[in-house]
Formats: sequence, C-alpha cells, structure tokens
Amino acid sequence: MAATWFEFGILMPVLQDDPSRAALCASSCCTPCRRTWSAEAAAAAAAAGPAAQHSSRLHAAAHKWWLLGGSAAIDHLRSVLILSVFGFKILEWWYSSAEERLSSAAALPPPPPPPAPKPHPSGVGLPADVARCPLCKQRRVNPAMLAVSGYAFCYPCVFSHVSEAHCCPVTRVPATLDHIRKLYEAM
Repeated sequence: MAATWFEFGILMPVLQDDPSRAALCASSCCTPCRRTWSAEAAAAAAAAGPAAQHSSRLHAAAHKWWLLGGSAAIDHLRSVLILSVFGFKILEWWYSSAEERLSSAAALPPPPPPPAPKPHPSGVGLPADVARCPLCKQRRVNPAMLAVSGYAFCYPCVFSHVSEAHCCPVTRVPATLDHIRKLYEAM
C-alpha cells in the first residue's frame, strides 16, 4: 500500500484496483479503505470549512518544509563534516611546520665551557697525571668533584678536607659538603 500525504489536507490511501491490496488495507487499519478521488477530497475539504482548510494547508506546508529541510540539513551536515576535517588537517599541518621551524632554530651548538678556575698559590698543587688525586697523590678511588671549582678528587679525601677547611683544596673557593658530586667512570 502506498500513501500520499495531504492532497487538500486529507490523508488518502492510494490503492490500485487490486482487491487483494484493498483487503490488506482493510485488515491492517481497521477502517475500510477505498479509492478517494480528487473531487471527493475537494468536497470534503470544502465541507470542513475555511479554518480547517487553513490549518491543513499550514500543516501541509510545515510537513513539506520539514521533509525538504531534513534532507537539506543532512546535506549541509555532510558538507560541514568534510570541511571541518579539512580545516583540522590544515591546522595540524600549520602547527607542525611551525614546530619544525622552532626546533630547527633551537638546534644551535652549545656554548663553550668556561675556563677552569686558576689554582690558588697557597692551595694544594695539581699532579702531572690528571688521573691522580691532588690531595693523596694516588690514583683516584671512588672519584668525586667539587661543584664550585670542577676539580676531581677521591671521595674520602675531598670529604674530609671540605668538612675541616670548608673550601676547595686547589682554589680555596668556599665550599660545603653539598657541593661534592659523585662521579661515575665508564668502563
């Protein structure tokens, strides 16, 4: 059964002249169905009065607007979805290229280290072999350095000297136990 909505404001089932379809319609909607002609529909609409005709026309216009607007809204939403994905990809490209520009500008070489502080004349002298401790003159065991001067010593030697004299043994720069840093040598 095919139905058309609102011809002159009345719902009319349109049936073909097939008796089986008419029987199907009668069994499914509890009211007998028959073919309605345009003249009968016009007469029924005229009998309903001008207010009913006006409201049915408004209802028909609203229904037509709803059907057309629904499909237009779906088409519009599809376009909006495509444009939003496209815009998102443009923003992704824009910010990734800006990030690459910033990372390439930040790849400058590190500045050279400052020169080592000069040994103090009254401080402990430096040994000729840099692998030896300036305090005990032996090969460094458990190496550590003083952060205020950068010179390396044996940890037990520098710990005892800084806890007694409160300065670097080579440069005589004031130091505390917090300035001692443990060093780890790669094998």
